[in-house]
Amino acid sequence: IAADAIADHHVRDYSLPASKLAFNPVMAPEGGSVMQQFGLAPFAFAGTEERIDVALPFDETYADDQYALAVTADHPDVIATIREKHPEYAVVTVSRLRISPAPSGMLNWVAIGFRA
Repeated sequence: IAADAIADHHVRDYSLPASKLAFNPVMAPEGGSVMQQFGLAPFAFAGTEERIDVALPFDETYADDQYALAVTADHPDVIATIREKHPEYAVVTVSRLRISPAPSGMLNWVAIGFRA
């Protein structure tokens, strides 16, 4: 076979096994087109509030709100919990664990679900 003789239209969709790929794909048990996104989002308490909400906008839209989302904070005095999930974004609540100077830091997140 000559170099560059085979193009994507020569290969049937879903015909290659993962072992033939040069990368490790994200896969779902039901099949379908799965997408993984991740990122960092800053948070900062302004005063003595107990909790704040932080929006996590996605670069690409999920098919629905049934994606998996994991989020953690890099500050030891707060916890992050998922408040809302939408195909285009999620909202995370950052809560203080104790009274201390106004904490700030970054949320680290990853979302995996079906592509829209």
